[in-house]
Amino acid sequence: MLQATSLFDEVIPEKTYKIKKTESKTLDVMTRKNSDYLFFDSKLLTPKSKIRQLDDIIIGEQVNRLSSCIEQIYKHLKFRFTHEYNYFKDSPSIVDEEKLWGVAVVLETPYIRPEVIYKKAANNLKINVNSTDFAWMVSQIKLVSLYEIETFVFSGESILDHLKEQKSME
Repeated sequence: MLQATSLFDEVIPEKTYKIKKTESKTLDVMTRKNSDYLFFDSKLLTPKSKIRQLDDIIIGEQVNRLSSCIEQIYKHLKFRFTHEYNYFKDSPSIVDEEKLWGVAVVLETPYIRPEVIYKKAANNLKINVNSTDFAWMVSQIKLVSLYEIETFVFSGESILDHLKEQKSME
């Protein structure tokens, strides 16, 4: 779907790479527009029906699943891209972190406040919620429904411009 649009200069599907003898994978889709890099990782997650009943156990499970998506993208953007892999043509070996974006694509919008998910991810990553790393994670990595991605693609609107606009309002 993303490859068929003119929204990006480069669209690269998931790749497998080796570090020493260990095989790893990139995120699902890596894109570049000018000097901005946007990585997509899709998760087949939908909110469980008991969330609507405010079941604390189910809400906790959902927070854990969604925060692990944020954590995975954070690790790729901060520690793996340009350190372990870089499949873009003519890409610099160092990319400004403000030009790195990540989107966890879920099937449906979760019914949980994003700050709860980000704080859980920060706790798991051992990031202080008052730190610049936490602020970066919240502004550069988003949870987005598949419907929202499809809307951008089919309307031809720039996902990156939308993310930048959101960031400027924070």
